[in-house]
Amino acid sequence: MVHSICVDPEHPSLPGHFPGQAIVPGVVLLSELIDCYRQTSGRDDRLVGVPMAKFKKPLLPGQHCEVEFDERAGGKTAFVCYRDNEEIASGTFIFASRDGDAES
Repeated sequence: MVHSICVDPEHPSLPGHFPGQAIVPGVVLLSELIDCYRQTSGRDDRLVGVPMAKFKKPLLPGQHCEVEFDERAGGKTAFVCYRDNEEIASGTFIFASRDGDAES
């Protein structure tokens, strides 16, 4: 299933990143992706790691990107983000249940 993310142009991290030509910082995009995963999966697992994240193209404030999640063994969830059908970011999250270790 494909989900959509859009970072508000008024996000507090944007004025300093970069003045006059704002782009969405990678950490903000990751935060939005984690929130999207939790909302769409109905899970509230604890994030324990981001072993890999690649940012290939910038996301501008107010731009929409589509994201696909792929749950894998060991609590891992892969993601790929697209803007206008072009991959802009990808990576992997590791989640653990709130009362235990990484899920298997």
